[in-house]
Amino acid sequence: MFCSQCGTEIGKNDQPCPSCGTPSHKNISGTSATTSSSQSVKKKKMPLWFKILIGVAFLLLVGVTGGILFTETLVDVIDKQLEALRNNEISKAYYEYTSKEFQAATSLDQYRQFVETYPAFLNNHSAHFTQRAIKNNVSTLKGNLSTQNHTNIPVEYRLIKEDDKWKILSIRLLQSLSPYTEKTLSNAQDLINVVQNQLQLIQNNQLLKAYEEYSAEEFKETTSKSEFENFVKRYPILQDYQTASYHKRKVSDGIGTLAVILQTNHLTAYVKYYLVYEDNAWKVWSMRILSPEEGAQESRQHAKKNPKHLQTTKMSFGSYHLGSSVNKEGSIDHPQTKFKGDLKDLYIDLEIANAAKNSVIQLNLQHLESGTSIPAKAIIEEEGDTLLMSVFTPPSAGWPKGHYRLIITTSSGLNKIIDFNVE
Repeated sequence: MFCSQCGTEIGKNDQPCPSCGTPSHKNISGTSATTSSSQSVKKKKMPLWFKILIGVAFLLLVGVTGGILFTETLVDVIDKQLEALRNNEISKAYYEYTSKEFQAATSLDQYRQFVETYPAFLNNHSAHFTQRAIKNNVSTLKGNLSTQNHTNIPVEYRLIKEDDKWKILSIRLLQSLSPYTEKTLSNAQDLINVVQNQLQLIQNNQLLKAYEEYSAEEFKETTSKSEFENFVKRYPILQDYQTASYHKRKVSDGIGTLAVILQTNHLTAYVKYYLVYEDNAWKVWSMRILSPEEGAQESRQHAKKNPKHLQTTKMSFGSYHLGSSVNKEGSIDHPQTKFKGDLKDLYIDLEIANAAKNSVIQLNLQHLESGTSIPAKAIIEEEGDTLLMSVFTPPSAGWPKGHYRLIITTSSGLNKIIDFNVE
């Protein structure tokens, strides 16, 4: 017998419906009352097509959710390896996260050489993947490896399942630099050219051109044209400087750094540039101005936080070279001590042995006949032997003819004198 209200089957001993509580229709003698078909509502079965739709929808939901969790597990493996590399735990990155097939084809020493050849791995910040695929038990993830210097390196990881765990099968950089680009990136002189050109436009009050032609895209995204103009107005020495000297040019992990000292008769400004390589050219990514006093104070504070060990060997000056140009590696090809009157930039390379980190190097370029001078300063960033590379740009009227003397002194009292002539 079925309930007349909800259609639920009622047992012989059930008086009210166990589902909705409706009293059952029994006669006094206990025999079942006869009911018409219109009063009896049987529970309809779910149509087969509706069951199929629900099943497909459930499978789709599980498939999508499972896919997200599945690939997230893959990313976790890569993230853990990158974390080990950040901590310089190369052996851990190799043995714990690479597959047996990877290790059979690539030794630990070869893997170590690979990550050291491409410092983006050791200096990584994070990885973000935009393409993910799984086929024949091999997963492929493509995306960008971001460095701590905010450079994105396109990369591809392939992973395989081993003992119910995903392991890295291969790592591939998707964009290998052309020989021309590699040569350009290693040419630190190009950094000077870009900054020189931008400063010349700023000095000529062509601020829009200086902004548009020499600013990186990320610089433009964070700094508007009006903000750039206000920055120049806030530091008039960017337009009023008489001489500029360039120091500590360096390219590392695709980021170029350059220190520039701007001079007037009464003012000095220390400008730190960061440049990135985009659209086949170096562009200014960041520029920061410090006064020499602030720069010296910052250096002293850094020295307090990182006290240097006592040196057993004293710092000393080695050989030096003067020249009017440098090669692609930033070295002076044709050293000389006599220059023609049309000399443009003056380059100085000075070897320093057993350099102490954070030592201050003072340079004073004097024209003996007129008594005028151009001061400059550099700070040693690394312990040990180093090469001090500096560039002096000529005054607006050119280099006066006569005898010049470059006096180089260190904060420890070491000094060197270099004489040369402009004829």
